[in-house]
Amino acid sequence: MLSLLAEATRTTSLANVTEEHVNLALTGMLVVFCALGFISVFIALLPRLLELVEGVFPAPEEHASVAAKGAGAPVTTVDDAPRIAAIAVALAHERARGAQGGR
Repeated sequence: MLSLLAEATRTTSLANVTEEHVNLALTGMLVVFCALGFISVFIALLPRLLELVEGVFPAPEEHASVAAKGAGAPVTTVDDAPRIAAIAVALAHERARGAQGGR
């Protein structure tokens, strides 16, 4: 058993690393480094690229108003009014039923 362990250790030692192995490892690291560099440059340039695309394909008016008001501001349209009214009635009904103490 010990002889198998000694043989396995001998075959995986650094003495078996050749110049070809080092070149392959360095090439792999260079490819990964270049890919990560490309991704980070693309992310950095993405806002400028989107500005150019927006010039060619402008956003629809309803989306442009949301961007002008800010992302946190709710936008209600005429179509939302019946839904909002129904939600308000349901909430008022639930509160009234809860205040009475029964179901």
